[in-house]
Amino acid sequence: IVGSFGGLVLWLRADDNTFQTVGGSAADTDGQPVRQWIDRSGAGHSFETAGTPPTLRTGVAEIGGRSAIEFAGTGDELADLNGGSYINGLDGFSIFMVIKSNQTDTDRGFWHTKVPDGQDDVFTMRYDAVGFYGSPAPVNNIKVGILSNAPENQIESYSDVQTTNGQVVM
Repeated sequence: IVGSFGGLVLWLRADDNTFQTVGGSAADTDGQPVRQWIDRSGAGHSFETAGTPPTLRTGVAEIGGRSAIEFAGTGDELADLNGGSYINGLDGFSIFMVIKSNQTDTDRGFWHTKVPDGQDDVFTMRYDAVGFYGSPAPVNNIKVGILSNAPENQIESYSDVQTTNGQVVM
């Protein structure tokens, strides 16, 4: 995440010495559980799990041969419980991520700032099977929502952008 004046706020890179296992050692073997994703921005905003950890996947060809974290959709997550302290109050920011889904025609999130409740009224980015806006509403789209001074700050992409290939989402 880059803040409104170009300051790097968070950088979750997918390279060596970035992931830690549940035991606290470096996660560098395919299939290891990931307890922590270390922030490389210098700000110390690492993401951790208190519950089911996601899984490390090494050398993922579809996303530049880098390592990746696999979220199986079974309650596994990584979070920074202090995220609001550095996101709230920004005049603007940019975020981009590289994702790869194993399914389309789905309602699955890849960035949430609270437990999903279907409202998309906080900072969220997700696949949306059937959109809400437009006539006809887009299907298999990407939806972004953010809470600001006005409710309903939601944007939907056009139809059929969900894919099982690697994507850069921004």
